[in-house]
Amino acid sequence: AGVSVRGLSGGERRRLSIGCSLLKRPEVLVLDEPTSGLDTVTALEVMSTANSLTRTQRTVICTIHQPCLKTYSMFHSVMFLARGKKVFVGPPGETIHDFQVGSGRRIAQFENPADFALDCLAGQDLSEIEQLCSQMPARQEEGPDPTEKPADVKETSPTQAPKKEISAVVRFQLIVGRMGREFARNPQMMRERLGLFMIAVVFFSIPYSGLDHDDLLSSEVSDRIGLTFMTCSVLFAQAMNTIPLVQRQRLLVYHEMNMGFYKVWEQYASLSVMVLVLFALPSSIIAYFMAWGMGGMRDKVGYWIFGWTNAFILTAFGEMLALFYGMYFVDVLKAMTAFISVFVTIFVPCSGLLIATTDIAWPMQIFAYLNPLRYGAASDIINQFEGRSIVQDSTYVTYEDGDDVIDYLGYDSMTGSKVGNDLIILIACVMIAVSGYATTRYLVSKSMMGNES
Repeated sequence: AGVSVRGLSGGERRRLSIGCSLLKRPEVLVLDEPTSGLDTVTALEVMSTANSLTRTQRTVICTIHQPCLKTYSMFHSVMFLARGKKVFVGPPGETIHDFQVGSGRRIAQFENPADFALDCLAGQDLSEIEQLCSQMPARQEEGPDPTEKPADVKETSPTQAPKKEISAVVRFQLIVGRMGREFARNPQMMRERLGLFMIAVVFFSIPYSGLDHDDLLSSEVSDRIGLTFMTCSVLFAQAMNTIPLVQRQRLLVYHEMNMGFYKVWEQYASLSVMVLVLFALPSSIIAYFMAWGMGGMRDKVGYWIFGWTNAFILTAFGEMLALFYGMYFVDVLKAMTAFISVFVTIFVPCSGLLIATTDIAWPMQIFAYLNPLRYGAASDIINQFEGRSIVQDSTYVTYEDGDDVIDYLGYDSMTGSKVGNDLIILIACVMIAVSGYATTRYLVSKSMMGNES
């Protein structure tokens, strides 16, 4: 708040639009009034950029009104049109001579040749334009005879390799780099997101502070289950904050894919990499290790590493789901509502932590076995409880050891392996990513990603 962000100037926007047009490496570039609305200096910069493109074996054609002398002299060939008639075609240096002959007027000292030619044509009706054209010196139009092969053009064999296109890997790197720079321009957004996330983790971890790192006490069984539930839920739910960020990219991504600058898979893969690196990775590190430090997770390096791995994989699934909704829905409110609805009605109730899976009505058990949050919770419970003896203290529980707790929560043979659970979540991540790619490709092909959809 209170930080002003400078946008692009008019000249920068024009040069950016030219750069976007060059992504497809066109041999002919048509610019419609590229200097309109710009001051003289900025217009000269834009035209210098366009002129530099002609030195890369490209043809640049542009319409322009009242160019300054420096801009006018950059053209290799100019054409004046009036009342639908072609009045002059030739090099800029011949403009003065031909218009003086055709109009009978003389150019003033230091007058811009472009202004002089326009003055000769201003206010003339069709018959006067035709009369001026008839009095203009005969000039052969520039350009090669289409039936004649230029002398300096070498014959190419049919087997000669075509012009090399930019590889998919390079395009992927360009997209990721561009998105990374866009996020880097707004570091406050990342600070606010991570700051709020840390506050949420602290808030939900405080009730479980002081758990024993070494022993599994009977009085702490329910607290450890609650800590796992809160950690998994917060990791999954935080992905909802990704949806507005994806929405900001949505129309730009659609435009670039529709114009053929990039393939759909390149754009979708780059977005996936960005949300995993920028959001899933730091969120999983913050949530798991803060919960471990405050709540007392199992105290060995191997358990720490697996616990964080499980947290990252679960967070990655949440991010992939947020990316799917963000690309599918046009309205950010609809996308976030869909995400919250699925989270509240299916993922949380069927996680096996609020209600044991065996106690859930059988139709809902189907959703439980399709629920990635359940597999993530099962991995963390197994990581915390497996093979541990319960020390009976002030609160007596009927569980003899940690394995009894796992059985009670309904984590059966399908979810009995913590590594197997994470593999299931990874498969779900791939499936949601493929579904998101296929959906985005369909929307692009049907032009349904704009505001009108």
